[in-house]
Amino acid sequence: MSKTKLILVFSLLALCQIVSYGKNCSEENDTTVYTVVDKYPVLIANGRYYELDKIDEFIKPNCQFPDNQNDCSGRVFISIVVEKDGTVKNREFERRLCEGFDENSMKIIELMIRWKPGIKDGKSVRTKLTLPVTWRLE
Repeated sequence: MSKTKLILVFSLLALCQIVSYGKNCSEENDTTVYTVVDKYPVLIANGRYYELDKIDEFIKPNCQFPDNQNDCSGRVFISIVVEKDGTVKNREFERRLCEGFDENSMKIIELMIRWKPGIKDGKSVRTKLTLPVTWRLE
């Protein structure tokens, strides 16, 4: 093999490694928060898995009406970010309802500590969810 061909082969190999390394680093450091994913996070609590369409099965039993006498009904919306490792960050009120109800809603969301993360393109990603807590006397 001539010197020129040998140098060209090694240069191409080095370039491939640099490109591959850069891709891996950017995936690890990706801080993008997605709202649309291929597979949404799943809550893991009480030995069960709660898909988003069944999340009310976890919320309802944990609803405790506040002691105040506010005649209040409606929904509190709280957003969270489920991290790549399934932990929760950035709990924020998107819409409040009434004193006492808001705080009790946040307490319910704070019980949701373990999740299977969202999946996009086959990889775990940070996913933002907005969860409703419904308050109504039945």
